[in-house]
Amino acid sequence: MRFPPSLIRFLFRRGIPRPEDLWVWLLAWKNWQLAADRNFRRKDALTRSFLVFALLFGAGVILTGVFGDQGLLAWMGLREERSRLVERLKGLEERRQVLESQIDALKHDPAYIRFLARRDLGLVSPGEVVVIRAENP
Repeated sequence: MRFPPSLIRFLFRRGIPRPEDLWVWLLAWKNWQLAADRNFRRKDALTRSFLVFALLFGAGVILTGVFGDQGLLAWMGLREERSRLVERLKGLEERRQVLESQIDALKHDPAYIRFLARRDLGLVSPGEVVVIRAENP
């Protein structure tokens, strides 16, 4: 059994102990052990509290990272929305090209203008015969 130096200094402050005062030494040793055990328990409780706090904090960070406003699920939703918007943009660009070609034809192609006038307005050139089909009764 090894006595800590602080305990030995404490005991020798009262003078050199006599052999019959051995019980004082043992009592002091036991008190020192209990105090050390209390300190260990206190440190152990602090360590446990810190670990619980760190675990809860880490879980909060992970949950926020997955389910938060800027988390993983929101990011995946934004990726899907981006792909939908890219597809819509492609469709709109194709439609714009078709409309630009129609505008160009309306400005520069008289045959296209005649075609539209016949189709949409029912225009007939002189000397042409109009045939009207009767609908089935």
